[in-house]
Amino acid sequence: MKMSCLSAGWRSVCLVVAVFGWTGGARGQEQVTGADVAEERATAVLHVNIGHPDAADENAGTSSSPLRSIGRGAELAMANNSKGIGTKILIAPGVYRDQVKLPHRGKEQTDAPMIFEAVEKGTVTLTGSDVFSEWHRVEGKENLYWHHWPHKWGPREQVKDPVWLRCGIVYRPILLRRETVYANGQLLRLVLSPLGLREGTHYVSEEDEKLVVWLPKGLDARTALMEVPIRQGLFTGERQSNVVLRGLKITHDNHYFGM
Repeated sequence: MKMSCLSAGWRSVCLVVAVFGWTGGARGQEQVTGADVAEERATAVLHVNIGHPDAADENAGTSSSPLRSIGRGAELAMANNSKGIGTKILIAPGVYRDQVKLPHRGKEQTDAPMIFEAVEKGTVTLTGSDVFSEWHRVEGKENLYWHHWPHKWGPREQVKDPVWLRCGIVYRPILLRRETVYANGQLLRLVLSPLGLREGTHYVSEEDEKLVVWLPKGLDARTALMEVPIRQGLFTGERQSNVVLRGLKITHDNHYFGM
């Protein structure tokens, strides 16, 4: 059976064409094969290297003049795809605070492959977080810091499914929010009131435009790596085929719960 689409909500999202083969026999004897993509058709190569001193998205994408973002590599790969040219995007180690979107392009779209591959497996991170710096310590409070908060996300809508409502199923208020903070990679728990602040938590006041964190002992927000997920849908594709992701880590997507 050939599977080329994954269902995401009401949208059809296709990221990798996968061919699954089942061989007969009793339960427990099925065999599964991986994706079958003609990668040899990827005759164009683009290099992305955020750590290169001359990296820029205006570059041609050679090893000596690489692109800076994976998103720009995707744009060039889609342009090649429209010409029937397959593209391999080789991504050097690093943290890419970036986003990749592969929209359906109608008749311009071909089945030429697009391959997103880490030069070293597991060393490339595509993240939805931005680094928040310039923290201020709350006077008289140990490990309590605040930062300007520019966003007005508000809560998501409560569940409206009539079956869920008849059964009394609703989202708890905490699941209607999407503010998240990481301190040196450690997730801080969100609370909905400043009175709920405890060590290892954070609180957002959209009215006062403040993000407040209470860090674990030993951490200082002014020197720690403070990451806040901002972007959602970090790698998305609409009716795509022959797309390969290899050796990448994708973290800190900022969707609401259940989206």
